[in-house]
Amino acid sequence: PGRALIERGIPWSPSSLFAAGEKGAWYDPADLTTLFQNSNGTGAVAVGDPVGYIGDKSGNGYHAIQATAGNRPVLRQDGNGRYYLEADGTDDILVASIPEITLNRMLLVSTAQLDSTGSTGSDHAIACGHSVDANPLAYISRNSTSIQAGWRGTAGDGTASAVFGVGAPADGRHVFSGVFNATTGTIRMDGLDKTTGSGAPATAKFDRIAIMGLQRSVPANWAPGRFYKGLVLFRLATANEVTAAEAWAA
Repeated sequence: PGRALIERGIPWSPSSLFAAGEKGAWYDPADLTTLFQNSNGTGAVAVGDPVGYIGDKSGNGYHAIQATAGNRPVLRQDGNGRYYLEADGTDDILVASIPEITLNRMLLVSTAQLDSTGSTGSDHAIACGHSVDANPLAYISRNSTSIQAGWRGTAGDGTASAVFGVGAPADGRHVFSGVFNATTGTIRMDGLDKTTGSGAPATAKFDRIAIMGLQRSVPANWAPGRFYKGLVLFRLATANEVTAAEAWAA
């Protein structure tokens, strides 16, 4: 009982999602020790500098990088003192190459400002893809008319797409979540369910995680705007874990 009382006073941390060795990633530009200018993890970053490396805080080592200097987002700080990565929506993207994983349940969370000036296609805040197979996808995105949480499984697995969309929010900072559970998916925004849909996402395999875009064999779906935080959990999250993650991300 005494220990429980002490733990209640400890702020929730995403580290609890990975405490049993779960696969996934945790990105937080507010932790400046995880940011570097160069893709090899060198060159300290200050506000106004390009970011070529953001470290994964989950313990899995899924660090996201950008080797091309001109394609790096820039570290900024908003009027409330919060750090974020500013992406131009043209070619700025950070990508983690990860060991291939196959699954049909997962959680994506991203705190982002996705500007409505983006393309009429999907501008991805955070996304998973595959370097060879163009079919499997999991993402949170926005276009000119809607926000979306999307899933598409791997070719050969009886796969169909499942995209769950809802009207676009006003421009500004929001916490977006995509909860995928086999043949259903839910979009949440700022801690509230927005829509739940069903499809046939079946099984997908991923070996890439991208920030402010999508990476398959080549980058695409670059998102103009701000990336504040991101979580990828390669298992089904409980309802309590989802709400705790969103509260942390807010």
